[in-house]
Order: sequence, then structure tokens, then C-alpha cells
Amino acid sequence: MLPDDRSSNGAVSAATKPAEQNEADDNDPAGARGPQLPAEGERCITLRMPAEAELRKVARLVVSSIGAVVSFDIEQLADLRLAGDELCSLVTAGALPGCTLQLTVLWNERSIELLAAASPVGEEAAQTLDEEWPAGLDPAKLSEKILEALTDGFGVEEFVDQTRRAWLRKTR
Repeated sequence: MLPDDRSSNGAVSAATKPAEQNEADDNDPAGARGPQLPAEGERCITLRMPAEAELRKVARLVVSSIGAVVSFDIEQLADLRLAGDELCSLVTAGALPGCTLQLTVLWNERSIELLAAASPVGEEAAQTLDEEWPAGLDPAKLSEKILEALTDGFGVEEFVDQTRRAWLRKTR
């Protein structure tokens, strides 16, 4: 199950968490370091909600609002909204009853990092029944191609204990 990061009064928490600066940050423009705790000067918001497609509107709104705070241009905001939606779709594929989506948004003056986790999910991603999908197309691979095109780095972590995790990074 997901860690319970909720504040005492609700499902959304926001904080500025200083951490030791990773020396590799300046040498890692593509984001190969993967998800990290907020570094000095980064801010953090965590959303925790049922993994229902219609509720992803809330995640898109938060992600695009933070993108505006970071001064992303209109094209970067559109890319970030789409990438955030794909990230949520990727981790919630195969969602089991009662599945919870947790999305953490980390940002500083020049970049945003999204960390998504969903639990419980089935080990095999749900295959769509939509006849419009060409035979043999894997929706997870399509999501990964979209994330590759829209972000400066992303990763999908190994499936463990009915939890699927993924992250992305976008910079100005």
C-alpha cells in the first residue's frame, strides 16, 4: 500500500522540505538521477485521491498551476499537463477496486518533477477493449513514448506489492 502522507486534516499536503543538495544535480540535466526528496529551495505538494479517470482533472489543474508558478510558457504547460495525465494513466493501468493514486509535485525556479504511485493495481496492465487500438499495441509502451517526447526524463519503477510507481521531470 502507499505510505500515508496525508496531513492531519485532509488528503492534500504542501510543504517546503530542505534536503542536502545532490552534487550530481548540475551534472544531470536529463534527469537520470530518478526521483529524489526535495532539494534546498524546492517545494512539494502531494495529492492522494481515488484512481478514477475523471478525478485526474484535479491533478492536471495542480500540475499546470505549478507550471505557471515556474514560468513555463504555453507550450511547456500543455506538454506538462499531457505528460502528467500519461504518468497517472501509466501507474493506474490495471487498477483494482479501492485503488488510490498519489501524485507528488516537486518544483523549484526552473523545473518540476512528478512522482506518481497507485495501489492496489494488478501486475499486468489492463488491456483496452477499444477496437480502435491496433492489434499488438501495448498502451504502456505508448505512454512511455509520449513521456519520452514530452519530458526531460522519466522512469517507471519495478512493480512491488501491488504498487506501480513512475516519475517525470520537465525543465524550462
